[in-house]
Amino acid sequence: MAKKEINKVITYDGNNEELFKRFSVTDLPADAKIIVPETHNAILLKDGMMMDTLNSGSYDIFDSKKKKHDPNITVEVIYMSKTAKLKVNWGTRTQFDLRDTETDVPIKVGAHGEFEVQICNPRKAYLELIGVKGNFNVDELKERLSMRMMSKIEPAIAQTMREKNLSYDRMSEHKDEIAQSVLKVLSKMFEEEYGLRMFSFTLANVLISPESIQAIENARQAKKQKAEEEKKKLEDEKREEAAKAEAERLDDKNWEREQYLLELKQKDYAKYLEVCKIIGWEPKEGGSKSTGRYCPNCGRPYGQNDKFCMGCGKQLGDVKKVCPNCKKENPSDAMFCAGCGTKL
Repeated sequence: MAKKEINKVITYDGNNEELFKRFSVTDLPADAKIIVPETHNAILLKDGMMMDTLNSGSYDIFDSKKKKHDPNITVEVIYMSKTAKLKVNWGTRTQFDLRDTETDVPIKVGAHGEFEVQICNPRKAYLELIGVKGNFNVDELKERLSMRMMSKIEPAIAQTMREKNLSYDRMSEHKDEIAQSVLKVLSKMFEEEYGLRMFSFTLANVLISPESIQAIENARQAKKQKAEEEKKKLEDEKREEAAKAEAERLDDKNWEREQYLLELKQKDYAKYLEVCKIIGWEPKEGGSKSTGRYCPNCGRPYGQNDKFCMGCGKQLGDVKKVCPNCKKENPSDAMFCAGCGTKL
């Protein structure tokens, strides 16, 4: 520990495992010195006022040139290690409220672990953490760091979960990944605000209530079902659109066919019947097959006693009967086809 030696020199003779060590002394001579080892920095205070931040070396405590010396002045020296690391346990005292990033379900989460820090800015560390009271010790510093860190750990965990799109019921699977992300956030905060460098941060355990896990699972199933329903709806819509397009294509094709047959019927009725038979198209004039009589001008069928065509008005004469089966022409008074025997 630090001590006042007989040779009027204040030095540090402790080990380098302590983050800081504080002591005070009075009744020092005017030529008293302080020695700071290579492993430490030091904060010098006189009657509670911070005077200097000292690097390793030997320093006069009083200004001998100005001959200002009061033996009743209380001198405080706080040695701060350059290399010692302080391990601090942390943990949530109560579960904090969050929303699951995947399902947006409100949940409660608790966690605990540890982190390790080292002093990198002695003056800031003293002003913000160590110099709160005269007998402040390492255990109190651990408690103070743990409490201050908790105001940052909850939003840091939530931010990491959002950025990585991790569901809270899988936090245990990603503890190391989460810890490394949180370490970056906390390191910056500790160095800027407290003069401490954070070397490690661990997430030892995560506590999520069974009710929260079940709520996440239920929401996940509902989300999956909704996605499947939307997928099926989309597929049905695509099938309906395809069927509609096919129907429109067939309608266009049928319209073209009807136009062709209509023109053929007017020009060559016998060929029209032949084409209808080949393609399986039923002629729209049902009586054409039974009479076998067709206007030689327009091809419209007519009855036995008709004198004029109802299609073009031309006078009907002695025309041939065309067999509806084999298409052979027969005399107008023929009762049966001479080619196949079909009744005319």
